[in-house]
Amino acid sequence: MNKSNESFAINVSAVLTVIIFLALTMIAIVIPRATERYLAYKGMGTEHRTLIIILLYISDMIAYVADIALFKLLKDVKTGEVFSAKSVSKLTMLSACCFAEAVCYAALASFFIFSAAIAFAAIFMGAVLSVVRNVIAKAAEIKEENDGTI
Repeated sequence: MNKSNESFAINVSAVLTVIIFLALTMIAIVIPRATERYLAYKGMGTEHRTLIIILLYISDMIAYVADIALFKLLKDVKTGEVFSAKSVSKLTMLSACCFAEAVCYAALASFFIFSAAIAFAAIFMGAVLSVVRNVIAKAAEIKEENDGTI
């Protein structure tokens, strides 16, 4: 990929992470009302409303952390610091966020069956990111060895 295409892809990704950040903010604002409306639409009782809202807010906060880590990782890519301990730590954070989201949505699956699919997708994404993190960590280690021998 040439430099201009690479820069364009990184910039588009950065814009998308900002859009996601703004969407997460909007989601945080509407969680209580949307939850009440959904429970009413489905004819579900409100005895678990508070628990559902808490789990959704926790999920939203985890997504904020992941989005910020992703934005910082993109910054590292843009500056050419891909194979570094900084990038490895951001990938570790992203993977941990995916696993944490999986826990939140697994808990929500007792109320909303579709949440089980989201939990599965989050586990899968966390596993993929964990493998990528290990690859980048090994590459950073090799890069550090090569830099030390020259």
